[in-house]
Amino acid sequence: MSETYNHAALKRLGLEFLYTHRKCKYVGVEVAIGKYIYDVVGTDGRRVFILEAKQSKLDFLRDCNDPDLIRQAILKSKDLLKETGDTDLLLEIAKERSKSHKFYDEAIVKMSSECYVIAPEGLLEVGEIPAGWGLINQHFEIKKKVETRATNPRWALLALHTIAAKQTRYFLESKLKVSFGKVAVFPEVNLLEEDDEI
Repeated sequence: MSETYNHAALKRLGLEFLYTHRKCKYVGVEVAIGKYIYDVVGTDGRRVFILEAKQSKLDFLRDCNDPDLIRQAILKSKDLLKETGDTDLLLEIAKERSKSHKFYDEAIVKMSSECYVIAPEGLLEVGEIPAGWGLINQHFEIKKKVETRATNPRWALLALHTIAAKQTRYFLESKLKVSFGKVAVFPEVNLLEEDDEI
């Protein structure tokens, strides 16, 4: 699924929010830490901030599945499968297992100093935002404040490492035209016989 303009714009605004309002000097988009890819991650070397950009209600609801309800649905389908032998229920079980519960995952809250959903003004109500998450709009107005949590310093180090690796690869690909496969292939560079200033 390709990214929409609004989702990309919200991620850019998320970078700005973390850099200017949370004083993160290390920021990145689409950062993979643990089992999730986060839209925007920033760190100041001590604290870790995670932002999820949500352009639509459906986009928000995809990641907002209560894991307890998922477990209940799976158990119910398994019981029905035992009773009826209906193998179509295997698809239902797989569908439930594939649902994202990112906003209910306590590991995310524990690894971050603050988590926010960034969404257009009026798209989401404060009451819809799960515990441990805050809500900001495109004007950086904090609609739901979240308490700053102390985190293990290793999370900040991991975030910093992951952002640095991602940004290094981005620079090499976009600026130096390095191609990545099994090995990185740098384009050939020819030196001029007479060196001119650039």
